[in-house]
Amino acid sequence: IYKFRITDLINIINESLINSEGLFPAPKRPKNPYTNLYFENHHLYNLYYKINSSHLIMPILFTLFYDSNFSIKKFGYLNYPFLKEKVIEDYPNNNSKQKLLYEIKSMISELKFKTGFFYVQTPITPNQRNNFIKTFSPCLVKWFKSLYSPNPNIKEHSKDTIIFDLKNKFEHNNFPCLKKRILRRRRDLSNNIVLSNPPPPPPPLT
Repeated sequence: IYKFRITDLINIINESLINSEGLFPAPKRPKNPYTNLYFENHHLYNLYYKINSSHLIMPILFTLFYDSNFSIKKFGYLNYPFLKEKVIEDYPNNNSKQKLLYEIKSMISELKFKTGFFYVQTPITPNQRNNFIKTFSPCLVKWFKSLYSPNPNIKEHSKDTIIFDLKNKFEHNNFPCLKKRILRRRRDLSNNIVLSNPPPPPPPLT
C-alpha cells in the first residue's frame, strides 16, 4: 500500500499532462512513482471525486482529462490548442538557464533591425546573467506566441506588441551585453552637380 497526499497526486498528474518536447505538447498518462506503473482509471476517478468533495481547487488539466474519459490520446487531440499555449507560457520554468539564454539571444538577433538593439558577446557575471534571463523571459514567451500560438488573436496581438515590449526592456535596463545600433548615413551623390569646363562648341557647318 502506497500513501499519497492529494496535493502530491495533483502535482504528479499535472506534470504528466503538461509534458512537452520542446514547444510541442506531449502529454503522458500519470504513473505511480513508486511502482512506475500507470494509474488505472478507477484510481483516477476516485481521486477526481475526492478532490471534488474537498476544499481543494480542481486543476483544469485534470478536469479536461476527466472529460476525455482518461484517454491520453483523446485528451491530447481535443485540447491541443490549450496545451500548446500552456507549454509556451511554462517554457521559462521548464528549461535550463543556458537554454533560455540561447533562445533570448536568438530572439534579440532576429529582431535587431526592428528594435535597434543587438546582443554582443561580452563577459557578464552570473548575477547579471540571471537578471538578464528574468527580464527577457516574458518577451521570449510573447515571441514564441507570435510564432507558434494556435490562437490567431493571441498570435496577432503578440506580433503587434513584441517590438514595443523589447524596446521598453532595452531602454530601462543597462546590460553590458546589449548595444544600440548606430545607423550611419551614406551621402547621396545622385543629385550633386559637378562643375567642369563646358565642352567646346561643335564646328560650324560648311
